[in-house]
Amino acid sequence: MGFFVVSTTAEGQLPELNLQVDQTRDEIQTVTELIREGSGTPEVGFILSLARNYYKLDQYDEAQEYYLQIIDQPLCSPLDFKALAISLFQTGSYSLAEEFKNIYLGKVNGDSGFELLWGDMTLGRLRSDVETKRLSQTNYNSVYGYLGADGLARLSIDHGAVSGEILCNQLTAFSAIDIPVTDFNRLGSYTIGPKENSLIYSYEGDDGYYSLFYIEQKKGKWKKARKIDLGESLAHYIHPMFDPDLGVLYYSSDRTGGEGGFDLYSAIHVNGNWAANSNLGRLVNSDKNELLPSLLENRFCFTSNGHPGQGGYDVYSATRNFSEVRLIEAPFNSSGNELMVLSMSHSNALMICSDGKSSNLVDIVIDKTPLETAKGIITDGNNNPVSNVLVLLSSNNIESGFFTQTDANGHFRIEVPDTVSNWFVRIMRNGYQPRSMEYSMAELENGLKISLNQEKEQKSDMEQVYIVNSPSRNVIPTTPRNDQPTTSSTDNQPTVFNELESQDSRYYVIFGSTHSYSSAYSFWESWKGKFPNAEILQYAEKGIYRVGEYAGTSKEEAMQVYRNAIKIKSDVWLLRPDNQ
Repeated sequence: MGFFVVSTTAEGQLPELNLQVDQTRDEIQTVTELIREGSGTPEVGFILSLARNYYKLDQYDEAQEYYLQIIDQPLCSPLDFKALAISLFQTGSYSLAEEFKNIYLGKVNGDSGFELLWGDMTLGRLRSDVETKRLSQTNYNSVYGYLGADGLARLSIDHGAVSGEILCNQLTAFSAIDIPVTDFNRLGSYTIGPKENSLIYSYEGDDGYYSLFYIEQKKGKWKKARKIDLGESLAHYIHPMFDPDLGVLYYSSDRTGGEGGFDLYSAIHVNGNWAANSNLGRLVNSDKNELLPSLLENRFCFTSNGHPGQGGYDVYSATRNFSEVRLIEAPFNSSGNELMVLSMSHSNALMICSDGKSSNLVDIVIDKTPLETAKGIITDGNNNPVSNVLVLLSSNNIESGFFTQTDANGHFRIEVPDTVSNWFVRIMRNGYQPRSMEYSMAELENGLKISLNQEKEQKSDMEQVYIVNSPSRNVIPTTPRNDQPTTSSTDNQPTVFNELESQDSRYYVIFGSTHSYSSAYSFWESWKGKFPNAEILQYAEKGIYRVGEYAGTSKEEAMQVYRNAIKIKSDVWLLRPDNQ
């Protein structure tokens, strides 16, 4: 199986990143001027700021120069040691890079995903046995996009949206897509939508933020575009890619609660709405940028400049449950910026170097993992089939993996890799109680019959549960569960407390409540940036999980914390013990 890679060697090729790049350069200029105006030795914080910002721009020489001046200072975090190790490797200091790589791993008590990619990067440096052939000249400033399951390439070329075919390693039969926007210079990339003759595209608003918009065409005319609400408003949402087989929209965003820079997220299309808006996790997302999702049969591909690689932006592939990430081998990744991977039906693949000068033809092959078919039927309490049920298969009981929906007869079929012997199956539909079970691959191949019970009252993912006069002894520390997302650092876990050992009544400001721990965890992650003291609380008698912040033991203390919190999030509420 081959694929189609787009790369670039010039900065600022992606218009959606121009603001981030400009802000980073402005920070460097400001700090540099402050150092010049000062007298004596520059402050450690200034040097650290320069190191981090040069690393953010992939300027590894400058990043290592400043890091080496202050890396032994307490201000440096484990991520700074990781950044220095990568910078040293990219500038050819391989032995020293290994030393700082090991220091980073010691500080975080191991990072298996990082170690795997570091090995890929080290091996890639030694590979140069694949022939690269020069093709015709191009004059594009930016070319990026993806190839759909229907075999059509959907690209953004110099702010224009085009669709066409790839035949015999040539781009051919391209036609413009007339997306009705007022300013094409603000148009980002686009994807097909969940309905026939529909599109989803990114567009820069008057406030400078990119958002995703949905538009349908009826009788040859476009209806009014609708902005897709994906949560935080003061954030960018770019690079959409819709998978019609799973009903999943992948996109990149710099919203609060991510790992840093732009992260990749997924949202599921269910009954006309977007649900389960989830970060793809730390194996996929880094402290820098992850962009341009693409699908290569049973692999999920993306580009990143934050993982160990060959330099700049490189293309990576992940398992569909995001449990493993690998660097696509050199020379297909280089010291330049490789921006995307597009699947092909034959072994040859086309690489476009969109630096305005050249295009390259390369030959790329990826091993295909054998697949098995999981199947079953979902019924209600009266043995009637239930349609449009979301079925999620994951190998480690987290809310990411392989998705499908039941048909009109309640049946589902989904192909999964044969490398997993047991799967966690999560079943969800509005109006029904969700179920989560573990099955062997043999049971899934033979076919399951699962019954769902209806709910008396539908509950949203983070509905407000207003129980404000609750004995604080009923709010107990949460403990690790099977549905808790994995993490490599305990520093980023929710703070918990032992209420049973406290004689004081506690007030809490509550940001949201849910009946699912994993939903509470996702909600905590999305708000921990603005509420650093946020905790996950469990209401033992009711099976409710709350995300909240300790507000003291008196009403006066609690009201002060409440007033501060409501300035950040308008719908917070106060949980008070019933003896006050």
